[in-house]
Amino acid sequence: MNSTPASLVGILDSLAIGVFRTSIRQAHTQTRFRRKKYNLTGFTPGHGENIYIFNHIENGMVIYSHEPILKRDSQKYLSQIPFTVKKQKPPVIRADYWQPLCMIEFGPGQGVVGRNVFQKLREFRTLHELEWGWQADEFKKLNRYERGKRIHDQKPNTVADIAAVLAGAGRGNLMWMSEKQARVLEAAEAAAAKAAAKVAAKEAEEKAAAARAAEAANAVESGKAAPSTTQEQTTQEQATPASVAPETQTTTVAAVKAKSEKPARRLHKATIYWSNDADLYWARDWSDNVEHEVGLPDGIKVWRWQTREIMGHEDEEGPEVMAEENPAENGEQGQEGGDAGKFAEGEAKEAEVVVEPKSDSKKSWLGWLGGRKGGSGSQDVRP
Repeated sequence: MNSTPASLVGILDSLAIGVFRTSIRQAHTQTRFRRKKYNLTGFTPGHGENIYIFNHIENGMVIYSHEPILKRDSQKYLSQIPFTVKKQKPPVIRADYWQPLCMIEFGPGQGVVGRNVFQKLREFRTLHELEWGWQADEFKKLNRYERGKRIHDQKPNTVADIAAVLAGAGRGNLMWMSEKQARVLEAAEAAAAKAAAKVAAKEAEEKAAAARAAEAANAVESGKAAPSTTQEQTTQEQATPASVAPETQTTTVAAVKAKSEKPARRLHKATIYWSNDADLYWARDWSDNVEHEVGLPDGIKVWRWQTREIMGHEDEEGPEVMAEENPAENGEQGQEGGDAGKFAEGEAKEAEVVVEPKSDSKKSWLGWLGGRKGGSGSQDVRP
């Protein structure tokens, strides 16, 4: 018995009309009503502007991230650690072992530069792990375990790589500005310098006017004739064209030369926030475009050790010891303290539990039911 079709495609297929099944399938599965979500593609705004570098405090392993917090079971970060020998690569990321080494911050809108720097740092770290350079003979003499520890310890190399990449090392490094970006930056710097010069000139004029007013006031007080300001202005106006004209000519010639010549290669600015400022000395030198700050910004979680051995603080003494060392000063407090001590001693005696030693002889199954002991004895265990 044929069942009735439940879908529209089945109904149209069962009709005795000249409709091809291919056309029905195409009309049924087309995506004309599905809107494309372009806003969900690509990177999120601000992705790549900050690079977070985490360091393993025991083994010196390094993980690069664009996120301020590492997830415990994130394979994306664990895949950065190479496999050297069994039981040496950590299975999870523990927050008490992984601490932030530093954070590299680029300017707003420089996410492309930050992602390129992230890629270069990963490439350089892979080269350190695979190419041992002048340490090759030393590494070959070690066993697998010791060699793996040396390969995993990438903290000094990481700091040196950061200094090299931010200085423009590596093919295709976007730390170097393009000609257009360099010209825009030079124009902005020239405009800022011009505005600063105007402000300085205005301040100088105000100071000169104040000085002239003070001189005029002093001259009036002393009875001498004050020099007229109109004569000074005319003399200044007569003197300025001859002195300013050559400067304007030189500036115009310099501007024409600057437009014809290519701008000098320049690097993007970067700021590094260090959790420990002593780590930056692992690099031999730093370029001028890098600024260093001590202390991590807000939003980066740092594990705070609270153990007595590390912090150097002893455990606080209990209230009973404190009461013995600091007796009550007046009689009422002493009496209340004595009553409280007696009450505490009574409660302690009531709470004491006498633990009797266990007998060596084992009970049989009949003994657990309240019968006789196991063994040759015939003494009843019940009272």
